[in-house]
Amino acid sequence: MRPESCPGLGRRLAAAKPEGLEFQLLARALVGAGTEAAQAALAWVVEDSVDDWAKESRIVPALVGLMQPSELIVACIEKLSATATSEGLRDMSTMVMGALGRQLSLQASPRSKPVFRILLAKLASCRTANDERTVLLALGNTGDQEVMSAAGPYLKSSNSSIRSAAVTALRWVPDRRRSKIICSTLVRDGSAEVRVAAAEALSNVPPTDATVATLRSALTGDQVSSVRAAALESIWLARSKYPSVLISVRNVAKHDQSEDVRKAATRLLERANSPRHGGR
Repeated sequence: MRPESCPGLGRRLAAAKPEGLEFQLLARALVGAGTEAAQAALAWVVEDSVDDWAKESRIVPALVGLMQPSELIVACIEKLSATATSEGLRDMSTMVMGALGRQLSLQASPRSKPVFRILLAKLASCRTANDERTVLLALGNTGDQEVMSAAGPYLKSSNSSIRSAAVTALRWVPDRRRSKIICSTLVRDGSAEVRVAAAEALSNVPPTDATVATLRSALTGDQVSSVRAAALESIWLARSKYPSVLISVRNVAKHDQSEDVRKAATRLLERANSPRHGGR
């Protein structure tokens, strides 16, 4: 994509109907190009469409596809997360900002740390539980090493929604302590919402004897079906390293007290045996 063509494509994107194919194709093309000129065009569209939920709800999440987010894009999303009139748009922008930080981190860019610092400052200034939850999830999206210390205190919050966000935030932290903390949360937290989040977070942790044992315990012993369902999905990912997982899932397919959980286990087993899915 030639740099000189990007402003025109940006104007076409801004004028296109957000629910239309043209909007989708133009956004995909600019994000896929990922050049400074393409990102400048995307930033212009975001700023030109402030508080246009139909457009922003499509273009802002698409920015996560940028392999090397520019300083302009990060600044644009930071501004939107602070100034958008819509709470939903502010929350979305905050989450996307965390994801942009992760992209920068994966590229070993020194600009990833400032993104984390900005979000950390946001966490310190939160005034509502919803704001805290959103920023915790955004911090988790960065995958920064320091998420462990930032989110850790919130695991003791009296608000289950905050604890849920805090344990979710640990899923990509490159710290050996994360699996122990997540497992402990899955076993001990009194809220099903938090236990579901912990079970789901373990799907992003390389399986070990301890994580598989914890998931198996939740799968067979938790009294809440949503927790068992989440544990089922996560433990299934460990079946290659731990073949005994297949036995556990077969037992769930036959004996779980919840029809929904039994059906979910059966679907996984059928998919694993299907040549179309390559045993996945």
